[in-house]
Amino acid sequence: MKKIFRAITHAFAPALALVYFLLVPFSVQALSVNIPLETSQGDFITIYFYGETRISIASAQLLSPSGAVSQTVQAFPVDKQEKIYVAIIGIPTWSATGVWKVKASAIEAKKKVETEQNILVKKTNFEEYTLHLNESNTNLVTTTNPKKQEESQVLNDILTSCNLSAPAYGKKFIVPTQSKRITSEFAEKRTLVYNTGRKGSETHWGVDFGIPANSEVICPADGTVVFADDRIVTGGSLIIEHAPGVYTLFYHLNKNLKSVGDTVKAGEIVALSGNTGFSTGPHLHWEFRINSIPVSPFAAVERGLFTLE
Repeated sequence: MKKIFRAITHAFAPALALVYFLLVPFSVQALSVNIPLETSQGDFITIYFYGETRISIASAQLLSPSGAVSQTVQAFPVDKQEKIYVAIIGIPTWSATGVWKVKASAIEAKKKVETEQNILVKKTNFEEYTLHLNESNTNLVTTTNPKKQEESQVLNDILTSCNLSAPAYGKKFIVPTQSKRITSEFAEKRTLVYNTGRKGSETHWGVDFGIPANSEVICPADGTVVFADDRIVTGGSLIIEHAPGVYTLFYHLNKNLKSVGDTVKAGEIVALSGNTGFSTGPHLHWEFRINSIPVSPFAAVERGLFTLE
């Protein structure tokens, strides 16, 4: 009888093994990627990478409707185990509307995972404004000065840098002033009328709050000060890094209360507003950049950079 049982067991071993395989839980390493389906000009998107084990590297590319690579962004970990990475991509205001594509890739346990998904970029309507300049502001804008070019290069070097080891703040941002009076909108298309009668044009990359000089400026999110100095055009300036490649810029300040290298917290007073540099009246200029791309700071106020929920 035992011989018969052993024979039957031997004969049906493959089938029994299959049943065991189907019924008993087993561990499979799997990495998933979450990509938004739509966005708008002047907004940003957050791409999530979820691993079963530690992710060693991850990145994302934004491709235009023609298939050209618009941006390549390195992702960074947002949890201690480094199982969750995020890549944050700013959507330029000048992006063509229509169907774009996001390509994402990551390596987990020496295995590379790649995926791609279409994303709809919708149109955003931006304000237009004519700004009349006095002699002082006209000269400030039109006069060639090598120092202005040097300052622009320093600024560009900061905004294009992406320190992947920088602390990342994901929560909703705070508006940096209690005032609700906005005097210039984000991405406002300006016609500049010089005191000579000639005209120029520019795009306003921040949000201006009309507040009295020496008003307190609130830090919108945790971060590290990476620039605190005077510049010719932007006057008293303060730049805070909130996450790899993510920066707040405050311009036209009367006084910086922080220095380069300082760690700052959301809600902390970091500066006093003013009317310095290229300015037509006391106000606070709040600018928000992601990998050098200007985006609306209110997008970070509405939903933050990322969430772990």
